[in-house]
Amino acid sequence: MSSVEIIVSRLLKIYDPWDMFRHNSVLNKEIVYEYIPQEYIPEEEREWNNVVDSAKNYDYGRIHFFANKSTCDPIDLEFIDYVLLDGHHRVMAWDLTKKETIPCNYSGNEDLLTYLTGASDIDPLEDTQSL
Repeated sequence: MSSVEIIVSRLLKIYDPWDMFRHNSVLNKEIVYEYIPQEYIPEEEREWNNVVDSAKNYDYGRIHFFANKSTCDPIDLEFIDYVLLDGHHRVMAWDLTKKETIPCNYSGNEDLLTYLTGASDIDPLEDTQSL
């Protein structure tokens, strides 16, 4: 895996982190900032009194936690199988706060990496979809 800075807006063209948060179709900074920032809590240690409310409190709190940061640990992105392995909350926080780039541990297609880093303006996924 190579460690690089990728452009958030380009990542969002090929990966939608908001798709996993269906408890609220309208999620914005104001809503996220209503929740208490959450440090990481392993899933087995979280309180699940009401699954939907507990998930919202934790997930929105995690996004709030990262939105207050100017840096973060790299996300783990594998575009062999098109999977964001780790970093959903960080990507959403960076999107909400309009940060341009995010650190990323990347493995996969080199053409896609050059697009995501801004070294190329050619989106290899658009190219293959138009064939």
